[in-house]
Amino acid sequence: LEAAKAKHYPNMHPTSLRYLVKLADERQYPAARCNMGENICMYRKSASSGVESMNRANSIARQRTAIDVLNAMILLIKLEGSRFEFYKQKAWSRDETLTNRGMELMEEAFKDVNPREYQLNITHCDTYDRIMVSRITSTNEYTVIIPIEEYKGTRFGSCTCGKPKTDGIPCKHMVVVAMSSKIKGLTRMHVMPYWWTTEQWQDQYAREVNCQTNISLNSVKTNTRPDDTLRYVPTWLAAKKKGRPKANVREKSVVDLIAESAKKKKRTRTVKLFCRICFKHNHNTIDCYLNPSNELNNRANQQETLENVMEESDGDGQEGKA
Repeated sequence: LEAAKAKHYPNMHPTSLRYLVKLADERQYPAARCNMGENICMYRKSASSGVESMNRANSIARQRTAIDVLNAMILLIKLEGSRFEFYKQKAWSRDETLTNRGMELMEEAFKDVNPREYQLNITHCDTYDRIMVSRITSTNEYTVIIPIEEYKGTRFGSCTCGKPKTDGIPCKHMVVVAMSSKIKGLTRMHVMPYWWTTEQWQDQYAREVNCQTNISLNSVKTNTRPDDTLRYVPTWLAAKKKGRPKANVREKSVVDLIAESAKKKKRTRTVKLFCRICFKHNHNTIDCYLNPSNELNNRANQQETLENVMEESDGDGQEGKA
């Protein structure tokens, strides 16, 4: 990380450089966060598709937030409770050592690895085994550490190549050690990390833990006090429109949004109204009720309406029954 800073910092724009220097390394670089402890891994960098799929799973609750936030939260708790019970049943019904995803990652890690292309130098220590792994056709050498004691059925260690630390899966050097069978009791399952084991999955969904979802609106009203400080947020603080934001469009600030809302409320009329008869500003002279021409027009319209009524009533009516 420091080598990358020394290489790229001199070529950066001063504004961008001030932003990077202002933030701590642990807040913006995954490598710095992994260096905070021995058992910290990145679990691979996940794409935004996982977040979007979670948004789709809670779309029912997200739609109701515009109507009633309380009902939306009750529905969200019930959705989480149903998902918790579903995955708890799946976790405790599995008998294999690894989860489904763990088996897929193990097959992917052991695929296309030939142990004959590597040479090993093993050193047995008190709590771990140190293996020097190098390819026959290369001078690069990597150190693999395999602990002796198991933790939740695995002996996942580390390698100086950095892949187990960044991706959270065994690298080719650890795979070669497991396939060589030179360490007693070390199998393919042992080099997988413990967070892909069924035992870890069952710890996350313990049998004695139950998610309480018997919440209704009436129970909330009777058992809690209303918060009178809650208010509806302005439109610019609410959820934004769907889709990925455009890269070249500047994000508007609160001041810009307030100015736009003021422009929408402002009257767009450019010509001022003024009547020269009654001297009022809410109408023109032509539309004034005191204008003689308007009075003549009204009389003519009334006379025409009366003649139409007389013409329609010339016919004989029908007699009614008492």
